[in-house]
Amino acid sequence: MFGVTASNLEDRAEPFLTFFDTMTILVIRLLNWIIWLTPVEVASLITTALLKASDIESVFTSMGIFVLTHSIGIAFHQVVLIPLAYFTTTRKNPLYFMGYCVRPCLSVFGPPST
Repeated sequence: MFGVTASNLEDRAEPFLTFFDTMTILVIRLLNWIIWLTPVEVASLITTALLKASDIESVFTSMGIFVLTHSIGIAFHQVVLIPLAYFTTTRKNPLYFMGYCVRPCLSVFGPPST
């Protein structure tokens, strides 16, 4: 509502609009810094946790079990739950629909990117 009202004031609202344009640029730059620094921060957290661990083998075993459980959960969601939800809502063959979902379903197993 402020933006609509300010745009109707023309020249008198220029400082107000400039402030929010500047704030938008500032927030975007801060988010870009956070995005670029996140891998370093995560690597530091993982390294710290590994250095504090007394039994590295159990840490990697736990991590492997976590990755396996996560992958099975995602596969169950994509192979069973999504087709079931599609079929119950549309009463159409879910295989045709899932043909269009192959790329998004496979992208979940790749590394995240922003």
